[in-house]
Amino acid sequence: MRPLLLVLATCLTLFFASCTKINPIPVTDATYTAKKGTVTITTPDTTYTYTTPGDQVYFSSGATYFNIACYRDNLTSFNITSTDLVSANSLLNIYEFHLYGLYKSTSQVYTNTTATNIGMISLTDLNTNGNGVTGSFTANIAKAGNGSQTSTQYYTITGKFNLN
Repeated sequence: MRPLLLVLATCLTLFFASCTKINPIPVTDATYTAKKGTVTITTPDTTYTYTTPGDQVYFSSGATYFNIACYRDNLTSFNITSTDLVSANSLLNIYEFHLYGLYKSTSQVYTNTTATNIGMISLTDLNTNGNGVTGSFTANIAKAGNGSQTSTQYYTITGKFNLN
């Protein structure tokens, strides 16, 4: 019986030692290139989707901020930033939001034009369950043109992300 337990213990040890280890993303001032995942942004015009590895997607985190930046080409990019303490299962105030997209051959630009609270990022996972970062966001943003607000009407823009 004893040799059987020894063999079983050895097999379990080898099994757990061979499991892929996931290096956690530290909550320090650092930028990470997403190796896989998706960022989806829904506007009144259309839905923009950034998928890695085809698109360039980065996320940054630190003790006092969280950021996602996506680039497809010089006509389509997205950036969202918060200025809150980053942790899993947290709500973060959106500090900055920019979306430059092409919709039906017309440039669509959504950006914050005030310093007020413009929305929230909900972080579901941050280095948990094998995920880098997952979550969603909602923002009230104005359309802008040439770097200035084109109207006082604000639009609700939503999105979700799942990045590793």
